[in-house]
Amino acid sequence: MVLLSITDQGGPGMTGSSMNQAKRLAISVVAVATLFAIGSPAWAEAAWSSTLSGVLTGFNSRSWADHNIDTVKTSIQFNGCVDIDHGYVGTTATVQLTQETPWYEPDINMGVKTLNCASSDTQIWAQEPAASYHFTVVKIGGQTSGGRLDASYVRVAY
Repeated sequence: MVLLSITDQGGPGMTGSSMNQAKRLAISVVAVATLFAIGSPAWAEAAWSSTLSGVLTGFNSRSWADHNIDTVKTSIQFNGCVDIDHGYVGTTATVQLTQETPWYEPDINMGVKTLNCASSDTQIWAQEPAASYHFTVVKIGGQTSGGRLDASYVRVAY
């Protein structure tokens, strides 16, 4: 933290007006530093967004690398879901977050969550270790087969 000290004595050429400006500047700097030190909001390391069109169960999203440089938990959001095979507007989508591992090891299931995404729903996982991840659509409308999913908006933050 930066500490500024300003005395009322001023220096050569420092008038009362410039002294007041210097005090205001010092107070502003300390206030901003304090906000960042104790009250900064949690910002995601990164995020990406996309759409889904006609995906089947078993669909894998793109992969992303979470370097775990923050304290933000992984979240997945779907908006405007439709099961286009059955015409169910506002269907559910169940997704599994998967940690990718080297080819000689099985990938790790980090948990399965259901998004009730008639309008919008977000599910949050724990703060995951640094690794690469993807999600898999495992159910559409509660079924493991027999549907195709559209989602007008998908967002992953990590």
